[in-house]
Amino acid sequence: MLYDAWDMENASNTKLLTPFSRRCWFVRERDYQAYNTLACVGNLKKSMKAGDMMSEEEILKLQQNTQEVNMEGIARPSRRWLRQKRKQAR
Repeated sequence: MLYDAWDMENASNTKLLTPFSRRCWFVRERDYQAYNTLACVGNLKKSMKAGDMMSEEEILKLQQNTQEVNMEGIARPSRRWLRQKRKQAR
């Protein structure tokens, strides 16, 4: 999905944005063959030992969206946000 960069920077919740377009592709056998799971796991283990990864507590804090959503800078709000706004106005 493609989003407007200005909207992405100004919205604290990206679920409230409407994409410009949606794209999809088919995964082929050569794509599966090119992926090496063991190399990815090895890289994760190395970065975990080096301390480059965030702890579970830090990840959960970042996932909590406690910021107020600034929708004034959003040019194309999503239908989901518009529905929520209509429900709040009642």
